Amino acid sequence: MLSMIKSKAGPIGLDIGNNTIRMIQLSQRDNGIEVVACEEEVIAGSGGSEGNERHGVLVRAIRDMLERGSFEGKQVVSCLSNKELMIKSFRMSVSEVNEIDSLVMQEASARFGLDPDKDEIRFVMAGRILQGEEQKDEIILLAVKQAAIKEHISILEEAGLTPQSVDSIPFAILRSTQRSARRQADRKDTRFFVDVGGEFTTVMVGREDEINFVKQIPIAGRHLNEAVASKLEISLEEATMLRGKLQRKDSESVNASTRQVLIDAMRKVNEQLVQEISKCFRYHAVTFRGSSPKEIILAGGVAYEETLVNALRRHLGVEVIHAMPLVGCELGKTDLANREDCNLSEWTVAAGASIKNWNNSTVGALSYERD
Repeated sequence: MLSMIKSKAGPIGLDIGNNTIRMIQLSQRDNGIEVVACEEEVIAGSGGSEGNERHGVLVRAIRDMLERGSFEGKQVVSCLSNKELMIKSFRMSVSEVNEIDSLVMQEASARFGLDPDKDEIRFVMAGRILQGEEQKDEIILLAVKQAAIKEHISILEEAGLTPQSVDSIPFAILRSTQRSARRQADRKDTRFFVDVGGEFTTVMVGREDEINFVKQIPIAGRHLNEAVASKLEISLEEATMLRGKLQRKDSESVNASTRQVLIDAMRKVNEQLVQEISKCFRYHAVTFRGSSPKEIILAGGVAYEETLVNALRRHLGVEVIHAMPLVGCELGKTDLANREDCNLSEWTVAAGASIKNWNNSTVGALSYERD
């Protein structure tokens, strides 16, 4: 399945989150896959920054990560953030298939106010469905403004990287989890993914190199932090640190009363997010006449939030497992080798970007290639 030149590292995979940046580079060796280098940087307080301020923060952080890491080369595949990428599903009659390009452009213009001659607009055929007595094609529209692409590329180049292509989060997730699937059967099964980041949660349903459903939910880690900060009347940075303690081995340093206050503070946000995720699964089941998920694969920087995991299990009645994007990889050159207490789920997007060109699969075909 893997077809790169032996012992040659692939591009750096870059995931720029709301307040965390992750960079990772994988290489195929004769005896397996090795993590050549990885770096992670928290850019506290920058999540709410806009324009030139955030631009400068990101450039400096990426430049520092590149300098201190042992990356081979500066080629990079990076992911557009959910704030930049616009996603929407719509349907068209089977008889309109010959006009699909025109219809997609019209939809992008009507829904997002995009200019088909300037902005980047892509689509994927999600599947054929039955609406009443009529067959229809479900289409997933992915689009981004030209200005957002230029800004993204500018950040990378100013930081000293050479953009190879710009990827999208849904395809990076699918590519990463398909690589790490232990059995071929797992790759063919329809799988349900929930990636909880800092600003958005991405819900996706897919298998092999197909995506059937994608939804961006504007509820994620930042909202949990804000709930804690409001409840305890502390700063957002303090709330973030306190939440982090509950996810690590030093959780015992949080006393029982404070722990309960944290749980109570996050309950409303967790329930809102779970309700939105539940709507996604119901929509998929009705639209594609499929069964409800037996398990959810959880990824992203908030994947270890125990209160969220428990809420998902309680309200949806399914097993929640963590994505393991680096399972089977040699980690000896990195600090990740010392992190035996987690599944490295937060590296799912960056790892997926890093292996974009490892095979001839159409996974990621909707990414935005640099001219």
